[in-house]
Amino acid sequence: MARGKVKPYSVIDFIKIGKRQNQRATQQYPGLPLVNHYNATKHSFGLQKLDEGFGLDMIQAVMGHKDKRTTVKYAKYLTSS
Repeated sequence: MARGKVKPYSVIDFIKIGKRQNQRATQQYPGLPLVNHYNATKHSFGLQKLDEGFGLDMIQAVMGHKDKRTTVKYAKYLTSS
């Protein structure tokens, strides 16, 4: 059977998937804090771009941070430096 064009997740689908994953994780590991998957994905993107050598100013603009200190917080999580 041939598959049609794959559509990207909608925001609502993304939220539903995240909620299900949170529920499964907290059932398996009681006391685990819930994760907002939108913010987690955004944070992951910022870390990847920093790790690839993009400048803080560029990442700040793409992520919509008004204060550079918000973007600088990502740098402390870098694993390559």
